[in-house]
Amino acid sequence: MADRGFTIRDLLDERRVSLNIPAFTYRRNQLTNEETTRTRRVANVRIHVERAIQRLKVFKILSQTVPISMAPKLDNILTICAGLVNLKSPLIRVPREV
Repeated sequence: MADRGFTIRDLLDERRVSLNIPAFTYRRNQLTNEETTRTRRVANVRIHVERAIQRLKVFKILSQTVPISMAPKLDNILTICAGLVNLKSPLIRVPREV
C-alpha cells in the first residue's frame, strides 16, 4: 500500500508483490465508479495500517536515527518490536457473537 507517485511497481513485480495505490484523476475530471469504490476500500484499510505503524513508533529505538554499527541487527530489532506490538490489544474490535 502506498501513496500516489510511487514508481516501484517493476521492482515489486520481480518479487511477485502487489502494490495498492489509490486511483487518481490524471488528465480526467472524475474517477469511475469502480475506481471510487476501490479508493475508498484502500483508504479504509490504510487507517489501520497507519495505526499499526504508530504503535511501532512508540519504541524509542525505531523513532530515532540508528547508528550504522547497529545496521546488521536492525532486522532483529524491528522483528522484536513488531512482535511486542502484536501482543497488544487488536486495532479492530470484532463484535462478539451472542
